Amino acid sequence: MLKQQLFHFARTRLKRSAVVMALDALWIIAAFFMALWIRFEFRVVSIPEEYFSAFARTIFWWALLCVIVLALVGAYNCIWRYIGLRDLCRLIVGYAILAGLGLGLVVML
Repeated sequence: MLKQQLFHFARTRLKRSAVVMALDALWIIAAFFMALWIRFEFRVVSIPEEYFSAFARTIFWWALLCVIVLALVGAYNCIWRYIGLRDLCRLIVGYAILAGLGLGLVVML
């Protein structure tokens, strides 16, 4: 009985984490698109083709990288109702890693 309850808890937690990761990826994509949209004065048609094609080519991989890094630092292992300083430090480390990776990719390209 206990084994079955633990399995159910783990499966439910995994589903919840998968939903949060998918939502994170969608928010990342939306944020980058909104930045592009704002940059070109709130007109999608005024976004140059080279910018939009670069966005379309790279955004999936960047969102995937963000989710992977945040998962590796344990950002999806906390319960937001009981978030503490340790969880905040995980997020800071994760975003610092992503900032370094993003800067490195921009310099390389």
